[in-house]
Amino acid sequence: MKRLIVANWKELPETLGQAEELAIRAVEYAQGLIAHSTDIVVCPQYSYLEKVGKIFAGSKITLGAQDVATTGQE
Repeated sequence: MKRLIVANWKELPETLGQAEELAIRAVEYAQGLIAHSTDIVVCPQYSYLEKVGKIFAGSKITLGAQDVATTGQE
């Protein structure tokens, strides 16, 4: 059975530097999981997509996106 891990980085990390560090650590961590039939998708904030996507390039992590956050008020 194949597993799927999806990480939605809603409001964390708070800075681009934190996002870069987290992305690098995710790539390192994912190397062991991929060998065990696990797909990983990370959905960072929109403003971090480009930089995080470059870090994930060539890795087994798929870059995803999330919709715009809402306040819950209509």
